[in-house]
Amino acid sequence: MGKLKKKQGTSGAVVNYISRNKAIRKLQITLPEFRRLCILKGIYPREPNNKKKLTKGSTAPTTFYYLKDIQYLLHEPILQKFREHKIFLRKLNRAIGKGQKENAVRIQEMAPKYTLDHVIRERYPTFIDAVRDLDDALCMIYLFSMFPQTNEVEAGVVEKCQRLCREFEHYIIKSRSLVHSFVSVKGIYYQAMILGQAVTWLVPFEFSVAVPHDVDFRVMMTFCEFYITLLGFINFKLYSQLNLVYPPQLDQTALDAEGGLSAYKIEEKDAIKEMHPTADVTLKKNESVDPKVIDSLNEKLKEISKEDKADELKENFEHSDELVNMNELEQQFSEHEKFKNLFAQKVFFISREAPRLSLEFIIRSFGGKVGYASGKNSMFKENDPRITHHIVDRPLEMIPTLHSNRSYVQPQWIYDCINSGRLLDPGLYAPGVKLPAHLSPFEKSGDYVPTEAIQFFAREEEAQNNEVESTNGEMVDEKKPEETVEMTEYQEELAKEMNKVVKKRKKTSKEDEEKERKEMAIGMMNKKDKNLYNSMMFGKRKRALLASKLKEKKLKLQQKE
Repeated sequence: MGKLKKKQGTSGAVVNYISRNKAIRKLQITLPEFRRLCILKGIYPREPNNKKKLTKGSTAPTTFYYLKDIQYLLHEPILQKFREHKIFLRKLNRAIGKGQKENAVRIQEMAPKYTLDHVIRERYPTFIDAVRDLDDALCMIYLFSMFPQTNEVEAGVVEKCQRLCREFEHYIIKSRSLVHSFVSVKGIYYQAMILGQAVTWLVPFEFSVAVPHDVDFRVMMTFCEFYITLLGFINFKLYSQLNLVYPPQLDQTALDAEGGLSAYKIEEKDAIKEMHPTADVTLKKNESVDPKVIDSLNEKLKEISKEDKADELKENFEHSDELVNMNELEQQFSEHEKFKNLFAQKVFFISREAPRLSLEFIIRSFGGKVGYASGKNSMFKENDPRITHHIVDRPLEMIPTLHSNRSYVQPQWIYDCINSGRLLDPGLYAPGVKLPAHLSPFEKSGDYVPTEAIQFFAREEEAQNNEVESTNGEMVDEKKPEETVEMTEYQEELAKEMNKVVKKRKKTSKEDEEKERKEMAIGMMNKKDKNLYNSMMFGKRKRALLASKLKEKKLKLQQKE
């Protein structure tokens, strides 16, 4: 007897997928609840390779998910809370319909609540995974912190977002993690290095925001709910690494009056309590401790700590691929420390027309001290003689009193200083002066580079070359005359030998070898890696095409001028 034909769509790779409608029926929830659950759990639609087999030839648009993901959602505790919420709404509506106010208030107080702590632990097994996913969380929370109170966005959500943003900024200030900042049309970009990971986020400008009506705020609120919990976890961990108390104390009067960073009080934990949080040692009446024993134990502990540090250094050098000169390491470390303390021993005063929150955050992140106009908590008044830089965004004629012992600069000077890594000439950024081009520090290979950036990098390279030449000249002067004579003789002999060569060597260009090696490597790739490589190259070509278009556009504008 012949085998029975299998029904189409019952075996093979087709059974690994399930449509959205079937998934909703399987979970017994509504479409908004399904969307919310998928956002919280990080489950996304999938595009199967053989979609025709799944749809059985139908051309109607259908969304598919992995069957394993939907089966995983069946055991989710939040799903049970959704069902409890349905029962709660049914009871509440019944009590309101019958006019039972006391019963309705009692039911309202017993509303089911859930937490997302277990979801955070599932999605981010390690802390570094959470830090890598911090970009989107910060962008979303900073956006909601600017929203006014509406029917779609509650006041409690906005306050939570503002508090989390200020707490995160205080960590950046304490750890000196800020690296770059750039003012664009969309807002102000910031980049910080947190545990070796580059975290970039966008902060909107401080304007009154008109909430759009064509945006589905239910989806955005679900993302915001998840990111609030995530950032709370991350802030707690980051504060504990710096031995700081979390959450920081909040001065409500200062928050209502001025807001900003000055309303939060950052305190350090007690070192002994941090090292031994549950230590409760009690001695009996007849027991006594010999002080000599304590001294000997302390000495042993010091020796053990020294040995551990030596072992760590040894392991670091053993696992390093290249031998690094200690002088270079010290130089890099000193340059990094100098960059982190770029505004140290500088006192800034921010006028009322300048963006105070952004400038205060950047200046304090690089060790500077800040005062601002019309602020009770301001460290410095406008007439303080200790002020070194006065940040204004208006002409000099409109400034009532000018002080000769300080530099007046526009806000762009702060951003350009941290992007270039050094203090620039304040005269180029004086009030009323045409400002230099504000260059982006987030350029990639193949992007459009403006002529101003090329000129700036050329000046930087020339300055570095001059420094190197001056140091080399000093080194040459220190050398003995015998060594210099030997070096010149050796160079002359080498030049003579090169002139004697008559036969031309065959061209074995490195470019051809690299090209062949590259083609061989591409040929050895599997299908997945090859598709990824092609998509990367497509992105590079797209950026190069965009850069060439911008160059052509600039040339046309210059010709018209």
